[in-house]
Amino acid sequence: GCDTTVNASIGNFSSIWETTAEELITVYPNPTSGEVVLNWTGTIVEACEVYNAYGALVNRKSIESGQNSDRLDWSELPSGMYFIRIIAGQDAITRKVSLSR
Repeated sequence: GCDTTVNASIGNFSSIWETTAEELITVYPNPTSGEVVLNWTGTIVEACEVYNAYGALVNRKSIESGQNSDRLDWSELPSGMYFIRIIAGQDAITRKVSLSR
């Protein structure tokens, strides 16, 4: 018999997680007129942060363990472009959402 050993490297694991998270997390509607809905499966979301177009943090919300969806009320925010940073453990993904009234 002949034994063969193969060593392989998977590369950057976080980019693999982000690709998976993109498929697991939905954010809608986009554009929105005031409320944003987050849904996720197969991952544990701990928090979400909302940043305005200038990069300033305008809201941070902790997510209770066991949840698989949440709603963000943007009724007090001015129209514009916002970025939602969804945090799951050591990883995070960012989604861009437009708010127009």
